[in-house]
This record gives sequence, structure tokens and C-alpha cells, in this order.
Amino acid sequence: DSKIIFSSSVSVYGNQASVISEKSSFNNPDLYGLSKLSGEAVLQLHTNYQIIRFSSLYGNEMNPGTFIPRAIKEARIHKKITIFGNGSRLQDYLYIDDAVEYCMKVVNRKESGIYLGVNGKSYSNIEVAKVIQKLIPDCKLEHLSLDPSSSFVYNNTLTRDLLDFAPLVDLESGLKRIL
Repeated sequence: DSKIIFSSSVSVYGNQASVISEKSSFNNPDLYGLSKLSGEAVLQLHTNYQIIRFSSLYGNEMNPGTFIPRAIKEARIHKKITIFGNGSRLQDYLYIDDAVEYCMKVVNRKESGIYLGVNGKSYSNIEVAKVIQKLIPDCKLEHLSLDPSSSFVYNNTLTRDLLDFAPLVDLESGLKRIL
């Protein structure tokens, strides 16, 4: 009779050329995405489950090799932020407190379901870098080579309606909390 809440990933959707929603099909996910899909499949054998597919979570103690902590470290130590390509790559960043709130919202759901745990606003790398630059003055932006990474844009209207929740922490506020 227990409820199981599974933290999955938007990586299950794989490569998408359009806006991703809860109903989007899967398109060649990588091994990580496939492992999350496998976990979801096992979980759906249970009678009472909630699956939240999270986008890029950010907050204190995040993976230092990812864009936000790397940019903050560069800005603090080297007074520069390296941007790959022209900085147009889009990513949806969800502050960790909002991810926790998504989890709390599904605890009280009676029906099993799959939700899209995203902020709902995608930021380009250059936009993120400029917010960091605003918070850590006197650092410059430096462009380097190309960025072959894909952009991601999400629409989680269904999740927001079902859970009666929209993320509360915008990017600048979240970055201030980290700093």
C-alpha cells in the first residue's frame, strides 16, 4: 500500500527538436535516459507511484563540472566566464527548493502519475552568464569554439495544473542563494 516517488529525468525524452511536454514521445535517449526509463517501467508495475522527470537542478553542492558552478568558479577566481559557441544553447534550470516542492505536491496525489519537474523557462548560456556577471562584477565573458550541445525547452502546463504549483525561485534569486 506504500506510495513510491521516483526521481526521473528529462533525459528520457532524448533528442527533441520541439518543445517537450509530459506527453512528448521518446527519441533516442542516451544510456542515462534509458536507465531512467527502465526504472520508470519497473515502478509502473506498482499500484501507487509518482514519477517526476526533473530538468537541470541547481543549488549548493551541485556537480562542479556543470555549467553554473563552473561559471561561478571562473567568475570568482579568474574574473571571466567561458561561453562555448555564441551562448545560445537553452536549458531549463530548476532550483532545488522548487524540486523539493514538486516532491511534496505529489505526496498527496491519489492517482499514480508522471510529472514534468521543470521551471518552465529556458535560459541561454549567455543569459545565465550575464546574471552571474551581474552578481559577481568585474568579470568578463569569453567565447570559445563551438557548442555542439542541444537546446531544451519545456511546457509543463499539465503538471502545473494537476499539482497546483509553479516554481517560485527565479534564476537570479537562485544564483544569489548559491553565492
